[in-house]
Amino acid sequence: MADVRAVPTAEAPLAGLRAAVADASLLERRGIADILVDAGADVAGEPATVEDLLSLLAAERFDVAVVAAGLPGFAPIAERICVDDHTADAETRPAVIVLGDEAALGPLVRHPGGPPDGTGLLLSEGVRRPGALVDAVTRVVAGEALIDGALVASFVRHPAGPLDALTRREREVLALLAEGWTNRAIARRTMLSERTVESHVSSILSKLALDDHPDRHRRVLAAIASLRA
Repeated sequence: MADVRAVPTAEAPLAGLRAAVADASLLERRGIADILVDAGADVAGEPATVEDLLSLLAAERFDVAVVAAGLPGFAPIAERICVDDHTADAETRPAVIVLGDEAALGPLVRHPGGPPDGTGLLLSEGVRRPGALVDAVTRVVAGEALIDGALVASFVRHPAGPLDALTRREREVLALLAEGWTNRAIARRTMLSERTVESHVSSILSKLALDDHPDRHRRVLAAIASLRA
């Protein structure tokens, strides 16, 4: 019999998703799991060690894994997350969200090219905001790459090198670009016209010496990573 999956609804936006939550702290695991379950996800694994997480992901199918960067032995997971998204296992690996502080997430942000598609880097302190984790899970499962806006803001707030050339408004737009927002979405969030946002994006790309490439959101994210390395 075919696998019939639940359909997401407004009340259960993560319905039909199978998730794993990995954290050494039982309290933290349960807190994250509760958020996902309340949104309709099936949390089918809560490993407390890297070894258990790897075994679980190898043995069963998951749509998303939420992993604490502070998990002992996290380095192998970090390397796997930062591989190029065209590698052989990119089609079968679950979407991944890494939770941590700025120090723990920094190496992943600075990795050349930024996080691959289907990967999110979120500050732990922010996932308790209503809807923040659920929104991030929805987006990475859909194939987006995203970085917590507060994490990006901490990079552009104290610019270095070519970032010095950006205006305050351009830094604001850059932060939203790095989060993966489209020009239209940025226009709504900043109360600017879409044409004005397009002008800011063009200026940012020019100042950072980047081509106006269709994949420019990933390119700007990569620029942040290399400039802050």
